[in-house]
Amino acid sequence: MPTNTQIEKVLKALIFIGLFGILFIPFLVDRSMFFPFITGKGFTFRIIVEIIAALWIVLFLLNKQYRPKFSWIFGALLAFLVSLSISAIFSENPSKSFWSNYERMEGLITILHLVVFFAVMSSVLSTQKLWIRFFNTSLVASLGIAIYGVLQLMGKFPINQGGVRVDATFGNATYLAIYLVFHIFIALFLLIRTRGNSLRLAYGLLIPLLLFVLYETQTRGAILGLIGGIFLSACLVVFKEKENKILRNISLGIIGGLIFLVLGFITIKDSAFVKNNPTLVRFAEISLSNTPNQARYYVWPMAIKGFLERPIFGWGQESFNYVFNKHYDPRMYNQETWFDRTHNAALDWLVAGGIFGSVLYLSLFWLGIKYLWRVQTLSSSDKSILTGLFAAYFFHNLFVFDNLTSYLMFFSVLAFIHSLAAKDWDLFSFDVKERGIQTTSAVTAILLLFILYTANIIPIQTNKALIQAISPQKDSNFGLNLEYFKKALAYNSFGSPEIREQLSLTATTLVRNPSIPNDIKVQFANLSAQELEKHLALTPNDTRYQLFAAVSFNAFGSYDKGKQYATQATQSSPKKQTAYFELGTSYLGKKEYDKSLEVFKTAYELEPSFLTAKIIYAMGAIYAGDKKLEQELLVSLPQEVLYFDNRILQAYAAKGEYVRALEILGKRIELDPQDTGNRLSRAGIYLQIGNRSLAIADIEEVIQLNPEFKNQGEYYINEIRAGRNP
Repeated sequence: MPTNTQIEKVLKALIFIGLFGILFIPFLVDRSMFFPFITGKGFTFRIIVEIIAALWIVLFLLNKQYRPKFSWIFGALLAFLVSLSISAIFSENPSKSFWSNYERMEGLITILHLVVFFAVMSSVLSTQKLWIRFFNTSLVASLGIAIYGVLQLMGKFPINQGGVRVDATFGNATYLAIYLVFHIFIALFLLIRTRGNSLRLAYGLLIPLLLFVLYETQTRGAILGLIGGIFLSACLVVFKEKENKILRNISLGIIGGLIFLVLGFITIKDSAFVKNNPTLVRFAEISLSNTPNQARYYVWPMAIKGFLERPIFGWGQESFNYVFNKHYDPRMYNQETWFDRTHNAALDWLVAGGIFGSVLYLSLFWLGIKYLWRVQTLSSSDKSILTGLFAAYFFHNLFVFDNLTSYLMFFSVLAFIHSLAAKDWDLFSFDVKERGIQTTSAVTAILLLFILYTANIIPIQTNKALIQAISPQKDSNFGLNLEYFKKALAYNSFGSPEIREQLSLTATTLVRNPSIPNDIKVQFANLSAQELEKHLALTPNDTRYQLFAAVSFNAFGSYDKGKQYATQATQSSPKKQTAYFELGTSYLGKKEYDKSLEVFKTAYELEPSFLTAKIIYAMGAIYAGDKKLEQELLVSLPQEVLYFDNRILQAYAAKGEYVRALEILGKRIELDPQDTGNRLSRAGIYLQIGNRSLAIADIEEVIQLNPEFKNQGEYYINEIRAGRNP
C-alpha cells in the first residue's frame, strides 16, 4: 500500500497538471459544438476544476499545509458567491441564472467553479517559485495565441470576427484583447523581477509581439486601459522607488512618452494617416457627440432603471434581457435586437446582483490592491505593475463584459496576492482520522462522477445533438433533423431553451418552403409549438420566446395563437417595435385589417424615424384601404424602397390592386432589366387579370435572358395558350 506521503505527491502532481493545463484552455475551439469558441472552453474548465477539486479535498484531509488560508479577498469571494446564490434563487429564471446557456457559459455555476479554482490554486501554489512557473507557463500560452493572431493577419487562418479585427482562437477580438493586456503586465512584472539575461530577453521580445497583436484587435477599451494602467504603474514607481534611480528614470521616460503619444495623436487625429488606419480611426471617432450612435448610450440607462427596481439582490445572473425588454428604447431600432449584457461589467453586476453583488464585485479590486501593497516579499515596482494591471482591467470592463479567460486571469492574480498575504485559518485546523479520509474520499469520488455526468457530459451530448439537428443531412432528410431535435430535447439539459429557439427557426423556415413535404412541415410545426409553449409556461415573461412563438404560430397559420403571444410580447416589452409588427401580422392573417393598421401605427409612432416601421405602417394602410394615409406615407418613402420592398408589392397584390402592383414591377424591370424574377412576377399578375398575351411576352423575355429556363418557360407558354394557368 502506498504511504500518505506518496499519495500526497501523486495528488499534488495531478492537481498541478490540471492547474497548468487550464492555462491552455484559450486554444480550444470545438467546431463540433454550438458556439464553438465558447462551449469547448467552458466545459473543459468546469471538468478540470471538478477533478482537481476532488483531488484537493483528499489532499486537504491528508495534510493541513494544503488547506485554505484566510484573507478578506477569499472572504469577499465567498460572500460574493452567497450573494449571487440568493440573487439566482429569486431570479425571473433561476435555472438560467444558475446554468447560463451555450452562448455565455457563465451563470452562478461558473462563478462557483472560479471560487473553487481560486481556493485550490491559492492553497497548492504555496511559494513564489511555483507562482513564477505558473505565470511563465501562461506567458508561453499567450505566445502561442499571439503567433496564431499574426498568422491570421498573414491570411493563414481566417479572422472570425468580420475578417478585420484579429481574434485568434477566441472568436471575439475584445476577448483576445483583455487576455493580451493581462499577459503584457505579467511579462512586465516578471521582466523587472528576473535576474537572468536570457529570460529578460525572452520577456523583452514577447511584450512587443503581444502589443502588436493587441493593436490589431482594434479594441479601444483594452488599449486605452493598457495605456492608462502603464501610466499609473510608472507614476507609482516614480513615487515609491526612491533608491532605484534607473527604474525611476525609465518610468519618467515612459510617462513622458505616453503623454507625447496621446497629445500627438490628438494633434493628427483628423489627418489622412489616421483616417486610413483601421485601428487609429476607431480612436479618432471617440467623442461625446458620437455617443447616441452607440448601443451603450441606450443600454446603460436601462440598467440603472433595472437596478432601481430590484436594488438589494438584483435580477440574478443572465437576467439582463428582462430589464432590456421591459425598458427597451425604441430609438435602438438600428442596433442589435436583443441584449443580454450591458457592456459594462460594473453595471452587469449591479443588475445581476443588486447593491450587495455589485459592492462585493468591486471590493475584489479594492481588496486585491490593498493586500498587494501589504505584501512584504514584493518590491514597490512589482506592486506598481500589478496595480496598473488592476486599473487597466477595470477600465476595460467599463465598456465590455467578462468572459471565461478574463475571469481566469483575474482570479489567478487575486489568488497570487492572497497566497502571499493570507494567514492560517483556524476553521480548517481540525485533524482527520484515517477512516474519515477513506470515507470522504469514496464519497467525493462518487460525487465527482455524478457531477461530471450531469453537469457536463449530458449538456455536451445535448449540444452535439443540436449541431446535428441544425446541420444539412444527406439527401436533405429533414426527418432525420427532426429526430436529432427530439434527441437533443430528450436530454432535458440547460441547453433546452437554445434547442427550442433553433427548432422554432427551423420549423418556420420549412413551413414557408413550398418544396418541403407537408407531413414534415406538420411534424416540425407540432413539435415546435409544443416546446415553445412548454418553455413559456416556465418563463412567462420572456419577450424573446414570446416573439419566437408569435412568429412561429403566424407562419403555421395559427393566427389566434400568434396574436396571443404577440400581445404578451407587447406587454412585457411595451416599446419594442418588432412585437407590434408581429401582432399586426396576426391581425393581417385574420383579415382584421383595421386592427392591424392600428397596431402598425403604434409601432411607427414609437419612433417615426424607423424606416421599417414606416414601410410596415404603409403596408397596413394598403390592406386597410386607407388611401389618404397610404399616399401620405408612400410619398415620404425613398424611391428605392417604394419600388423594391416586397411588402408594398405583396400588399397591393393581396388586395387585388393589380394596376399599382404592375406599376411597381414595371419600374423594377426598368431599373434592373436583367432580373428575371420581376418579369415572372409580372407575368403572374397579367394572368390574374386575364391578359395572357402580355404574360407570354414576359416569359419569352425571361427565356431570352436565361436560356436555361427555356424548357420550363415553353411549358408555361403552352399551358397559357391552352387556357390553363400553370
